Amino acid sequence: ATSQRPFPSAYSPSPDPKPQAVNGKVAEDLYTSGFISYPRTESTRYPAGFDVAGALAGHETDPAHGPIVQWLLLKSQAGGLQLRSGVDAGDHPPISPTRAAPRGALRGGPARGLYTAVVRHFIATLLPTATAEQSCLAAEASDERFELRWHRVIERGWLHALPHRTEGLGLVEGIPLSFDAVKQGDELPLVASELVDAWTQPPTELTEAQLIEAMDRNGIGT
Repeated sequence: ATSQRPFPSAYSPSPDPKPQAVNGKVAEDLYTSGFISYPRTESTRYPAGFDVAGALAGHETDPAHGPIVQWLLLKSQAGGLQLRSGVDAGDHPPISPTRAAPRGALRGGPARGLYTAVVRHFIATLLPTATAEQSCLAAEASDERFELRWHRVIERGWLHALPHRTEGLGLVEGIPLSFDAVKQGDELPLVASELVDAWTQPPTELTEAQLIEAMDRNGIGT
């Protein structure tokens, strides 16, 4: 299973489910302070000659994603960094960081949270595709069939920058490695059984980021 890196951002990828008007005001403040590019855009393609190294400058010392940025800068210097091509709406470039914000430069949680989200999303657009291998174990007990599916991540790629998106991709991790060695016909001991009443749950609402990504994937304009 593979998952392409996200498109460059044409929205403010806020980590908080606040009204868009609030997010927009915070984004405009970050723009006028020189921390991010113009936040009102519909383009998801960086212009020719976009200065990737300039946008990443200063982030290589960040304790959270510094090593990833250092790797990206080295790859950029070697000419091996390819930008994902989105849509040029003819207005402004996608949202990206314009300078690093040192500790204490941003006042208030919303500003720091939104700035961090912009930086992480930008980094994610530069990282490789995420790849995982899925395994399925089917077993029978007391005339009932049970299935367990799990994943082993081969290349975490852009999920290094956006780990919270792992659950949305349906990746199931943390299953003991011993399960990988189970072969067809093996008998496994039944340690315990429990009957639980449960009901299916409606899917969660799409976030703005998920909606725009789905529209881009299906060729629907914003």
